[in-house]
Amino acid sequence: MRLMMHAVRPLLFLLFVSTVARGVEPTKPAWQQTRDQMVRVIKTLTDQADHVQTLRDLEASKSQAAMEKALSALVLLDVSINPESRVKIAARKTKITVQQERPTRFLVRIENMAGITAPLNFSTIDLATDPPTRAGWCSVAVIDSEECSKYFSGKKIEYKLLQMTLHQHGLREVRLVGDAGQGTQDLGFRATADILIKTLPQTASAGSQ
Repeated sequence: MRLMMHAVRPLLFLLFVSTVARGVEPTKPAWQQTRDQMVRVIKTLTDQADHVQTLRDLEASKSQAAMEKALSALVLLDVSINPESRVKIAARKTKITVQQERPTRFLVRIENMAGITAPLNFSTIDLATDPPTRAGWCSVAVIDSEECSKYFSGKKIEYKLLQMTLHQHGLREVRLVGDAGQGTQDLGFRATADILIKTLPQTASAGSQ
């Protein structure tokens, strides 16, 4: 047995060297895969000039905690899905300022305890109407692209990209209604978060709030 192990070890070493030489790297931990994905997402799907420091901190992160800290400034919502696939949503920011008719993108942090791979969906409700109705002045969509799918990957922690476009200026409160692929059939699988939105007119600058 000892002689066999002595014979096998050199073969394993040669296999490892051959794998590295071919450029095949060992699988990265899930958080590193998420970090690399979010670097690509910020560079290709957002206004990179607005997130220079975030990118620096993200690329320098050496742990999941450091990665999440770097991304925290871009997160609008936290979505948690329990083992029974029921959804809970919490607003990380309860008041935001955006530009009228300018699509603005935020991150949504997902904690997926169910490991589901359904799509993430959002709709809006105008809280100023009685009874509350769909907020036609606020368009929302989860970006679905090669770099950032609207479908959950099944990983415990991941991030999605939410785009909001406000069509009227002023101060309004919107209720975001989210679900994890079950639609509106079962209220237990939906969750909501209320956000106060200050929308600057198209002629104003977001920096003049």
